[in-house]
Amino acid sequence: MDVLIYAGETKNELTARLANDMKLDQKKLLDTYNELAFFKESDILAQRYTIARDADENATMQYIFLDSRRTLNQFVRDHFTYTPKLIKLKIIHIIASIIQKESNSIEEMPLISSVIYNRLEKEMKLQMDGTLNYGPYAHTIVTTERIQSDESLYNTYKHKGLPPHPLSTVTLDALQASMKPASSNYIFFMLNKDGKHTFTETYDKHLENIRIFRAYQKESKKKQEVKNTYSKTSSITEI
Repeated sequence: MDVLIYAGETKNELTARLANDMKLDQKKLLDTYNELAFFKESDILAQRYTIARDADENATMQYIFLDSRRTLNQFVRDHFTYTPKLIKLKIIHIIASIIQKESNSIEEMPLISSVIYNRLEKEMKLQMDGTLNYGPYAHTIVTTERIQSDESLYNTYKHKGLPPHPLSTVTLDALQASMKPASSNYIFFMLNKDGKHTFTETYDKHLENIRIFRAYQKESKKKQEVKNTYSKTSSITEI
């Protein structure tokens, strides 16, 4: 049977889904995962795996790790002329997981990577919402209150440098972007009305992009409220 590991999943999420889909025990899957893992998260690539339908928990996780590491080993051979230390690979996975949390766009990933590297080089805080999507907060909307209250090292609004561990599963594209950031002077990026990001070099331009997007959000909300009101009025008229 085909099993899909999604980008941005934590080990708890993916083992829970596998347990449900394959009628297996999540604790046993998670135990095997932890035995095989190098990092706290991000050891398995987000991709499709083909597994025997009757595979037990151990065989399932063993195969997923084996197949994933074949690809990761090739990635290392393609990008290094030496055998990198585990800490080097961990940093690459951490950056890839931040990129993955910030955007699923293959086109944008190298640009986001460049912002991360540029900020680190300038000793700036990363200040990225994606770093707060860790563990139990993997798919939680990051609020101002959360930014202010979270004291963990994952909060890059408060702490300089990278988070202590990768955040989630990543795609090979995110890993590639982590290794090969675009050449840019960008240190800011902001979501735009097209669902993509606008990248900038200056804070003033970044503030302008924030204002533009917030105005767009406000206008969109107003239009939706008018539409909802019209729909309710139409329903009453029909009755």
